[in-house]
Amino acid sequence: MRKFILFVLFISMASVIMTGCSHAAEATNSPLYPAAVAWNYIVYGLSVDTVSADLIGKEIGQVRRYTTSFPEKNGDCNSAPAGSKLYSIKGVSVDDAIAIDVGGKFYKARKEWKLH
Repeated sequence: MRKFILFVLFISMASVIMTGCSHAAEATNSPLYPAAVAWNYIVYGLSVDTVSADLIGKEIGQVRRYTTSFPEKNGDCNSAPAGSKLYSIKGVSVDDAIAIDVGGKFYKARKEWKLH
């Protein structure tokens, strides 16, 4: 009986985790790596938070190369196709976060670390 309860708890936790990550799956086709974009020598982690159009600042660049691995060079992205536009967010430093247009929605990408 104890093994059954542990099994049910495990399945429940796995379901909760997978449900919580379902929005991130919309923004990435790479299930092995977290959704991310590298820009201006900074790796930004894509979040499930969207940015409203009125908070979108000016265009700062675009994705140069789609990769199925983790982004390692400026312009690499594993969560949006090449040509996807990157924007500043009004009131937020680009050193802290940017927005990326994925399928017509603007997703917030937060600074994770600097590229080497």
